[in-house]
Amino acid sequence: MHVLKDINIKFESTLIENGCLTILDGKITAIIGESGSGKSTLLYKAGLISAGQYTYSFDGTTLDLNNDAELSQLRKTKIGYIFQDNNLIETLSLKENICLAATIAGYDVTDEDIRKYLIYVGLNNVNENSYPRQLSGGEQQRAAIASVLAKKPDLIIADEPTSSLDEGNAEAIMQIFQRLAHEDGKKVIIATHNGKVYNQADVIYAIRDKKINLIKGQEQFASSQPGHETNTFLSNSSPKLKMPFYIQYAKRVARKGRVQRRIMLALCATAIAFSSAVYNFGDAFVARQEQFMNIISDREVLAVNMTAPFYPALDMEENLAITPTEAEDIYKISNVDAVYPYFEFTSVDYDVINRAAALDASISVTINGQRQEYVFDESGNDPFMDRFSLIPYFPEQNIAKRVKYKSNNSDGGYYISAQLAHVLHIPDLENDVTLHLTAFVPVALYDTIMNAWEQEQRIPYSIDLDLSEMTEFEFKVAGILDDSCINRYSDSGDNLI
Repeated sequence: MHVLKDINIKFESTLIENGCLTILDGKITAIIGESGSGKSTLLYKAGLISAGQYTYSFDGTTLDLNNDAELSQLRKTKIGYIFQDNNLIETLSLKENICLAATIAGYDVTDEDIRKYLIYVGLNNVNENSYPRQLSGGEQQRAAIASVLAKKPDLIIADEPTSSLDEGNAEAIMQIFQRLAHEDGKKVIIATHNGKVYNQADVIYAIRDKKINLIKGQEQFASSQPGHETNTFLSNSSPKLKMPFYIQYAKRVARKGRVQRRIMLALCATAIAFSSAVYNFGDAFVARQEQFMNIISDREVLAVNMTAPFYPALDMEENLAITPTEAEDIYKISNVDAVYPYFEFTSVDYDVINRAAALDASISVTINGQRQEYVFDESGNDPFMDRFSLIPYFPEQNIAKRVKYKSNNSDGGYYISAQLAHVLHIPDLENDVTLHLTAFVPVALYDTIMNAWEQEQRIPYSIDLDLSEMTEFEFKVAGILDDSCINRYSDSGDNLI
């Protein structure tokens, strides 16, 4: 017999004051009450899974409710729990669920034992290797009871065990409880609001007016003799769970749900790939917007004499030069502060003086007396090593304010772009850096006529071709510009000087 005294349950308001509850051997005890009256909490106190200060005499032994180890041992070996939604593990078979419950309580079970438990609860024709999801609601609840039986408990706690079942299955569950109590001598306590269930109980407690009222079974207590109470509890000697149990359990779980895990992994991989694509797209979009804003903030316009048909405006090799008169007309436009000629020294061109073409070029970098040569080749595989160019900058561009690394040398020099510094492996300008290179300098314009064709019609047009001369340069690097300095005037790339 278990006796609970001085029970107080309070949440936002007081539900039970100084209540008492007695659970008899071989009897079904029912707790009834309105929703929110505290019947489930009272049940959990009887099952040692609800905290609080009260007195608990467990088969004549007064429990120390502050001794977690003692209470845990009782929960594992002396008490079985059955809830409204069955407490089966979905990824384990019925056999594995029963084995797990027995192992927790410190027992070994054979296949014969498992079959015996299933027959006891009326699952004679159910395959022990079935999974909970393959059973009906009533069968799942019976299987949950079979798992509880494997623990060989003295006390069975059942919280609304029939609320989700139809009348036939509810009656079958109650017949199992009656057999457990009346034939096997178990203590069975149920919290329920189903009249057909609690009317089959031997003892009924009703929670009313903050009291636990005995309304059925008074005669049961006349012959009950309380046992001797002591202040210590002699704990069950069943072994604690050890590492082999956890390893075996992990292996069982790992064998289940492989298809579901693979599907989840595939979905996760797809989500990660999609997120990465969105992130990269966002980065590219932001970079384009930054470039566009830099162009706007520089307040610069490149004027091109685009007289050649079928060619883009920035392909300046196929356009006529702007004459001085045209430049003066541009200067007269409202809000134009200055007009400068744009020219470019390229690394690959035709040397009109020596009548020779250069298909590749190189830059030699000298740092602390150590010289390294880098070859730029349009036919190579590295898109960043195909070409470089020298372009002018003008006072209004404030290039000096865009210097990321500045040389300590006060003799002046040239600025180079961040990309070219990366290509030439120049990390910073803590040491003096000297560049030696060859570039093509325009020396004249050659006016000629070229032909375009449209629908078999020849269209002649005039172009200006640069006549260039190969020239050697050697200079110190005065600064490395930040990433905002890019070449937006030609297709020569961002390896800029």
